[in-house]
Amino acid sequence: MSKGIDVSTLNTYNPYAALFGNTSDSSSSSMGWMSGISDLKMIQSGAYKKALKSVYEKEGKDAFSEAVQNTISGSGTTDSEKSLSSLKSGATGLYSATKELRSLNFDTASDEKIASSVESFVKNYNTTLNATKNLNSYGILQTQVWATEKLQGSETMLNKAGITINADNTLSLDKDALKSADKSTLKTLFSGSGSLADSINQKSSALINQATNQLATNTGKAIYSSSGTLF
Repeated sequence: MSKGIDVSTLNTYNPYAALFGNTSDSSSSSMGWMSGISDLKMIQSGAYKKALKSVYEKEGKDAFSEAVQNTISGSGTTDSEKSLSSLKSGATGLYSATKELRSLNFDTASDEKIASSVESFVKNYNTTLNATKNLNSYGILQTQVWATEKLQGSETMLNKAGITINADNTLSLDKDALKSADKSTLKTLFSGSGSLADSINQKSSALINQATNQLATNTGKAIYSSSGTLF
């Protein structure tokens, strides 16, 4: 039975850096169960290869996997109520903003309405992203990484809509560029099921639930379902 592994020895790749714009290295995010190991850098960084070899030699793969899972399951217990509540508030705003964008008729909506909706999306995304900087929860950080990667995958289209991904992965909006953007670009990004707005809407919903559940766990006040309702 493993007694646990110091998380600081798990990985040299820094997920915080990937999330907040300090590195372009994201290759480890697609490596199955190892992506979970790589993203633990969000909690602490260290020497993954060295730790992996050491634990495998001393205790074997099963013990290593158990230690990692124990680390993941308890990663959010130190998050403060204030930080988790800030995330929940930001994610709720992002959920509303993306829901509105997803249902917006870009062919008939006024330029002012489109600009207002996109501006709300940018503002609430930045608020949500910044709120995760104060957290340690593996699940929350992983969800935010997925959302960040979704945006990065659509960067070319976002630029055509006047949205820039900054060095820290926050967003900036050029309203003039948005106003002159092709409506087909806006519809591809934001309209309907399968759009970027739809994907971010799903991630924001997950963040709301994760923040709610972590709050419940940390305060011991209640237990919530995956939809954020009381059992």
